[in-house]
Amino acid sequence: VLRVCETRVSALAANALILITVCILPLLTFVPLATLFGFFLFMGYSSLRHNPLWVRALLAVTDSHRYPPQHIVRRLRRWKVHLYTALQLAWLAVILACKLNHDSAPFFPILVIAMVPFRALLLPFVFTPPELRLLDGGEESHKGDRKHGKKT
Repeated sequence: VLRVCETRVSALAANALILITVCILPLLTFVPLATLFGFFLFMGYSSLRHNPLWVRALLAVTDSHRYPPQHIVRRLRRWKVHLYTALQLAWLAVILACKLNHDSAPFFPILVIAMVPFRALLLPFVFTPPELRLLDGGEESHKGDRKHGKKT
């Protein structure tokens, strides 16, 4: 994709499709619940291979000789990539524990909001700004620019 032209028609079409789903919602009662669970399970599983957190978590248990040639782990220190992944997994565990515990569930939004100052104020003490750009997915956003001859 070289260029995206956003128009009012595309927003109108997206909202019209949302309205249609609301109108056909009663028809979902005829679909077995196991079918819906299977569909969402399949969708979640098929999207895992494109999830950066999942890919980096798998790299922690992968032999270093089998790392992808263009992955950020080739441009950064391996322990920094694994530390960043461990911090993300720790945040995920804390948020899930808070969500699952009914007594602490009201603090769930506070934990989600606390991720912003954690990323902006604490992570720069451990990682340099270029490392954070790569770890945040900067490599993926510039991959298309390199393919089309643009310098980053």
